[in-house]
Amino acid sequence: MAKYALALLILISFNPVATGQVVVASSLLAEEPAPQDRVWLQYMNYFEFKSGMSIDSDISQRLSLGHPQKRFSVRSIFRYKIVENLRLGAGMAFFWTFDSPSPNQELRFMQEVSHFKQFRTFDLDQRLLVEERITQYFAQPDDFKTRLRYKLQATFPSRSGFYWGLFDEIFSVIESHVETPLISRNRAGLILGYNTYQFMRFEVHVMREDLFRKEKVLAESAWMPRLIIKHIL
Repeated sequence: MAKYALALLILISFNPVATGQVVVASSLLAEEPAPQDRVWLQYMNYFEFKSGMSIDSDISQRLSLGHPQKRFSVRSIFRYKIVENLRLGAGMAFFWTFDSPSPNQELRFMQEVSHFKQFRTFDLDQRLLVEERITQYFAQPDDFKTRLRYKLQATFPSRSGFYWGLFDEIFSVIESHVETPLISRNRAGLILGYNTYQFMRFEVHVMREDLFRKEKVLAESAWMPRLIIKHIL
Protein backbone atom coordinates (compact mmCIF):
# COMPACT_ATOMS: atom_id res chain seq x y z
CA MET A 1 0.00 0.00 0.00
CA ALA A 2 2.85 2.39 0.79
CA LYS A 3 4.27 2.19 -2.73
CA TYR A 4 0.93 3.26 -4.27
CA ALA A 5 0.71 6.23 -1.89
CA LEU A 6 4.29 7.21 -2.79
CA ALA A 7 3.47 7.02 -6.50
CA LEU A 8 0.50 9.33 -6.02
CA LEU A 9 2.63 11.86 -4.12
CA ILE A 10 5.18 11.87 -6.94
CA LEU A 11 2.43 12.51 -9.49
CA ILE A 12 1.07 15.39 -7.44
CA SER A 13 4.53 16.97 -7.13
CA PHE A 14 5.53 16.80 -10.79
CA ASN A 15 2.31 16.80 -12.82
CA PRO A 16 2.17 20.14 -14.71
CA VAL A 17 -1.59 20.28 -15.33
CA ALA A 18 -3.86 23.04 -14.07
CA THR A 19 -5.85 21.10 -11.50
CA GLY A 20 -5.95 17.60 -10.10
CA GLN A 21 -7.38 15.46 -7.37
CA VAL A 22 -6.57 12.33 -5.43
CA VAL A 23 -9.33 9.84 -4.65
CA VAL A 24 -9.04 7.17 -1.99
CA ALA A 25 -12.12 4.97 -1.98
CA SER A 26 -12.99 1.75 -0.23
CA SER A 27 -15.85 -0.69 -0.31
CA LEU A 28 -16.82 -1.33 3.29
CA LEU A 29 -19.76 -3.14 4.86
CA ALA A 30 -20.31 -5.07 1.64
CA GLU A 31 -23.54 -6.97 1.98
CA GLU A 32 -24.58 -10.48 1.04
CA PRO A 33 -24.87 -12.45 -1.16
CA ALA A 34 -21.52 -11.48 -2.70
CA PRO A 35 -19.40 -9.35 -0.38
CA GLN A 36 -16.21 -8.10 -2.02
CA ASP A 37 -14.28 -5.55 0.01
CA ARG A 38 -12.16 -3.33 -2.24
CA VAL A 39 -9.84 -0.36 -2.01
CA TRP A 40 -9.33 2.17 -4.82
CA LEU A 41 -6.40 4.54 -5.23
CA GLN A 42 -6.99 7.11 -7.97
CA TYR A 43 -5.34 10.27 -9.27
CA MET A 44 -7.26 12.57 -11.64
CA ASN A 45 -6.17 15.76 -13.36
CA TYR A 46 -7.71 18.45 -15.54
CA PHE A 47 -5.86 20.42 -18.21
CA GLU A 48 -7.42 23.29 -20.17
CA PHE A 49 -5.07 23.95 -23.08
CA LYS A 50 -7.37 26.39 -24.92
CA SER A 51 -10.49 28.31 -24.01
CA GLY A 52 -13.37 25.82 -24.06
CA MET A 53 -11.12 22.81 -24.67
CA SER A 54 -9.84 20.50 -21.95
CA ILE A 55 -8.53 16.99 -21.29
CA ASP A 56 -9.42 15.00 -18.17
CA SER A 57 -7.22 12.00 -17.32
CA ASP A 58 -6.90 9.56 -14.45
CA ILE A 59 -4.99 6.49 -13.37
CA SER A 60 -6.25 4.10 -10.72
CA GLN A 61 -5.42 0.90 -8.92
CA ARG A 62 -8.15 -1.28 -7.42
CA LEU A 63 -7.25 -3.88 -4.82
CA SER A 64 -9.59 -6.61 -3.59
CA LEU A 65 -9.22 -7.53 0.06
CA GLY A 66 -9.23 -11.20 0.96
CA HIS A 67 -7.96 -12.38 -2.45
CA PRO A 68 -5.18 -11.16 -4.76
CA GLN A 69 -7.28 -9.74 -7.62
CA LYS A 70 -6.10 -6.31 -8.84
CA ARG A 71 -7.17 -3.90 -11.55
CA PHE A 72 -5.14 -1.07 -13.06
CA SER A 73 -6.64 1.50 -15.42
CA VAL A 74 -5.67 4.54 -17.48
CA ARG A 75 -8.38 6.83 -18.86
CA SER A 76 -8.49 10.14 -20.76
CA ILE A 77 -11.33 12.18 -22.29
CA PHE A 78 -11.30 15.32 -24.42
CA ARG A 79 -14.07 17.87 -23.77
CA TYR A 80 -15.23 20.82 -25.85
CA LYS A 81 -17.55 23.56 -24.60
CA ILE A 82 -20.33 24.10 -27.16
CA VAL A 83 -22.02 26.89 -25.22
CA GLU A 84 -21.56 28.24 -21.71
CA ASN A 85 -23.23 25.31 -19.91
CA LEU A 86 -22.96 22.47 -22.45
CA ARG A 87 -19.95 20.29 -23.25
CA LEU A 88 -19.27 17.34 -25.55
CA GLY A 89 -16.56 14.78 -24.85
CA ALA A 90 -14.85 11.73 -26.35
CA GLY A 91 -12.09 9.52 -25.04
CA MET A 92 -10.55 6.10 -24.43
CA ALA A 93 -9.64 3.94 -21.45
CA PHE A 94 -7.57 0.81 -20.83
CA PHE A 95 -8.20 -1.63 -17.97
CA TRP A 96 -6.03 -4.57 -16.92
CA THR A 97 -7.33 -7.15 -14.42
CA PHE A 98 -4.67 -9.53 -13.11
CA ASP A 99 -4.03 -11.96 -10.26
CA SER A 100 -7.58 -13.10 -10.97
CA PRO A 101 -9.20 -16.46 -11.85
CA SER A 102 -10.12 -14.85 -15.21
CA PRO A 103 -7.47 -12.21 -16.04
CA ASN A 104 -8.47 -9.85 -18.84
CA GLN A 105 -7.81 -6.55 -20.53
CA GLU A 106 -10.43 -4.05 -21.66
CA LEU A 107 -10.43 -1.29 -24.25
CA ARG A 108 -13.18 1.27 -23.67
CA PHE A 109 -14.38 4.04 -26.01
CA MET A 110 -16.37 6.88 -24.47
CA GLN A 111 -18.69 9.63 -25.73
CA GLU A 112 -20.14 12.20 -23.36
CA VAL A 113 -22.66 15.02 -23.13
CA SER A 114 -22.61 17.12 -19.94
CA HIS A 115 -24.70 20.09 -18.82
CA PHE A 116 -24.22 22.51 -15.94
CA LYS A 117 -26.81 24.92 -14.55
CA GLN A 118 -26.37 27.37 -11.69
CA PHE A 119 -29.49 28.28 -9.75
CA ARG A 120 -29.94 30.75 -6.94
CA THR A 121 -29.24 28.31 -4.10
CA PHE A 122 -27.64 25.28 -5.75
CA ASP A 123 -25.72 24.02 -8.80
CA LEU A 124 -27.01 21.19 -10.98
CA ASP A 125 -24.77 18.91 -13.04
CA GLN A 126 -25.92 16.14 -15.35
CA ARG A 127 -23.96 13.84 -17.63
CA LEU A 128 -24.82 11.19 -20.20
CA LEU A 129 -21.95 8.83 -21.03
CA VAL A 130 -21.88 6.09 -23.69
CA GLU A 131 -19.21 3.38 -23.31
CA GLU A 132 -18.28 0.73 -25.87
CA ARG A 133 -16.37 -1.93 -23.94
CA ILE A 134 -14.21 -4.60 -25.63
CA THR A 135 -12.94 -7.16 -23.13
CA GLN A 136 -10.33 -9.76 -24.07
CA TYR A 137 -9.90 -12.89 -21.92
CA PHE A 138 -7.04 -15.36 -22.06
CA ALA A 139 -9.24 -18.45 -21.73
CA GLN A 140 -12.61 -17.15 -22.99
CA PRO A 141 -13.97 -15.52 -26.15
CA ASP A 142 -13.80 -11.73 -26.41
CA ASP A 143 -16.78 -9.82 -25.07
CA PHE A 144 -18.35 -6.61 -26.40
CA LYS A 145 -20.84 -4.48 -24.46
CA THR A 146 -22.30 -1.02 -24.85
CA ARG A 147 -23.20 0.74 -21.62
CA LEU A 148 -25.11 3.94 -20.90
CA ARG A 149 -24.44 5.99 -17.77
CA TYR A 150 -26.48 8.96 -16.57
CA LYS A 151 -25.44 11.02 -13.55
CA LEU A 152 -27.35 13.81 -11.82
CA GLN A 153 -25.71 15.85 -9.04
CA ALA A 154 -26.90 18.83 -7.00
CA THR A 155 -24.41 20.89 -4.95
CA PHE A 156 -25.38 23.43 -2.30
CA PRO A 157 -22.62 26.01 -1.57
CA SER A 158 -22.35 28.30 1.45
CA ARG A 159 -20.43 31.46 2.34
CA SER A 160 -18.38 29.66 5.00
CA GLY A 161 -16.49 27.50 2.52
CA PHE A 162 -18.41 24.34 3.40
CA TYR A 163 -20.75 22.80 0.87
CA TRP A 164 -22.78 19.65 0.53
CA GLY A 165 -24.47 17.76 -2.26
CA LEU A 166 -26.13 14.58 -3.40
CA PHE A 167 -25.90 12.52 -6.57
CA ASP A 168 -27.26 9.48 -8.35
CA GLU A 169 -25.79 7.60 -11.32
CA ILE A 170 -27.56 4.81 -13.17
CA PHE A 171 -25.96 2.27 -15.52
CA SER A 172 -27.70 0.40 -18.32
CA VAL A 173 -26.06 -2.32 -20.45
CA ILE A 174 -27.25 -2.68 -24.05
CA GLU A 175 -26.89 -6.30 -25.24
CA SER A 176 -28.79 -7.95 -28.05
CA HIS A 177 -27.87 -11.56 -27.19
CA VAL A 178 -28.39 -11.53 -23.41
CA GLU A 179 -31.44 -10.49 -21.46
CA THR A 180 -30.34 -7.87 -18.93
CA PRO A 181 -32.22 -5.55 -16.56
CA LEU A 182 -32.87 -1.99 -17.68
CA ILE A 183 -30.72 -0.72 -14.79
CA SER A 184 -27.70 -2.95 -14.14
CA ARG A 185 -25.96 -0.74 -11.55
CA ASN A 186 -26.81 2.28 -9.43
CA ARG A 187 -24.56 4.60 -7.42
CA ALA A 188 -26.10 7.15 -5.07
CA GLY A 189 -24.52 9.19 -2.32
CA LEU A 190 -23.96 12.32 -0.29
CA ILE A 191 -21.10 14.84 -0.49
CA LEU A 192 -19.61 17.01 2.24
CA GLY A 193 -16.83 19.37 1.20
CA TYR A 194 -14.73 22.31 2.29
CA ASN A 195 -13.17 24.87 -0.07
CA THR A 196 -10.11 26.69 1.29
CA TYR A 197 -10.34 29.29 -1.54
CA GLN A 198 -6.60 28.90 -2.02
CA PHE A 199 -5.09 25.71 -3.41
CA MET A 200 -6.97 22.87 -1.73
CA ARG A 201 -10.48 21.47 -1.55
CA PHE A 202 -11.49 18.47 0.56
CA GLU A 203 -14.51 16.23 -0.05
CA VAL A 204 -15.93 13.21 1.75
CA HIS A 205 -18.40 11.04 -0.17
CA VAL A 206 -20.63 8.34 1.28
CA MET A 207 -21.84 6.24 -1.65
CA ARG A 208 -23.98 3.13 -1.96
CA GLU A 209 -23.50 0.90 -4.99
CA ASP A 210 -26.13 -1.67 -6.03
CA LEU A 211 -25.65 -4.27 -8.77
CA PHE A 212 -28.68 -5.89 -10.38
CA ARG A 213 -29.10 -9.13 -12.34
CA LYS A 214 -32.07 -10.43 -14.29
CA GLU A 215 -32.41 -13.60 -12.24
CA LYS A 216 -31.86 -11.74 -8.95
CA VAL A 217 -33.34 -8.34 -8.28
CA LEU A 218 -30.32 -7.28 -6.21
CA ALA A 219 -27.11 -9.23 -6.82
CA GLU A 220 -24.65 -7.21 -4.76
CA SER A 221 -24.63 -4.11 -2.60
CA ALA A 222 -21.93 -2.15 -0.77
CA TRP A 223 -21.32 1.13 1.02
CA MET A 224 -18.28 3.02 -0.29
CA PRO A 225 -16.83 5.98 1.64
CA ARG A 226 -14.49 8.13 -0.47
CA LEU A 227 -11.95 10.81 0.41
CA ILE A 228 -11.15 13.32 -2.34
CA ILE A 229 -8.39 15.95 -2.18
CA LYS A 230 -8.42 18.49 -5.01
CA HIS A 231 -5.48 20.78 -5.61
CA ILE A 232 -4.54 23.62 -7.96
CA LEU A 233 -0.97 23.67 -9.24
